[in-house]
Amino acid sequence: MSEKGRAARNLQRRKVSVLSSDAFRQADFAALYRRAVNPRERRRFLSFLLLQAGLSVSEVAVHLGVSEVAVYIWLRGYASQRKQEVNRSDPDPVELPASFASESFTQLYRESFHARSKIRYLGLSLLQEGNRSVSEVASILRVSRGTVYGWLSLYRSFGVAGLSKRVDWDRIGGMPSSFASEDFVSLYRAADGPRAKIRYLCLSLLQGGDHTVEEVASMLHVNRVSVYAWLRRYRDRGIKG
Repeated sequence: MSEKGRAARNLQRRKVSVLSSDAFRQADFAALYRRAVNPRERRRFLSFLLLQAGLSVSEVAVHLGVSEVAVYIWLRGYASQRKQEVNRSDPDPVELPASFASESFTQLYRESFHARSKIRYLGLSLLQEGNRSVSEVASILRVSRGTVYGWLSLYRSFGVAGLSKRVDWDRIGGMPSSFASEDFVSLYRAADGPRAKIRYLCLSLLQGGDHTVEEVASMLHVNRVSVYAWLRRYRDRGIKG
């Protein structure tokens, strides 16, 4: 059996425990996806985003046009990287703008309704205290160091606004309360046509409030106009739309 085949079988035998780990569920793969330059790296981080959204390994493989073995290899690589990072010290000190010291990250944490936004604010609040390294904060929050560096990169580039990945609901005109509890992953699996699958996958990624319309459009290779149109259709007609 090939090395790839053995890796896939080993991960399957362990029931891909990495998928159920807190570190994987809370990792900010969207930030890593944005920072990646290599197309293969971007596809790897996109696969993790889709797995976070609830798709199976086989569904992610079909969507990205890769083999299941490739997805398992990426997961094995992620698990190995996490293991190596546990006791690794931070590289060079992080350079931050002067405004970082005066930001009210604790207040933003309390006011945020979105789990991933809250963990970003909490992480930066811990760094703001000045007595913890990136590695220590990553360990406390059970995320990777790369995820924490991704948050810092977002803050450097966009300030606090870059940490809140919310949809411009005002542009849509609000959404019904059912949107938050809709099982878009099951709808994705039951859909027949590729267009319907993309639509449900899009709504699933937007459901948690962690990604902008622009990010989801880029990940799924559709335009922003289509994404907003799907959101409005759901607002006006629900699932039947």
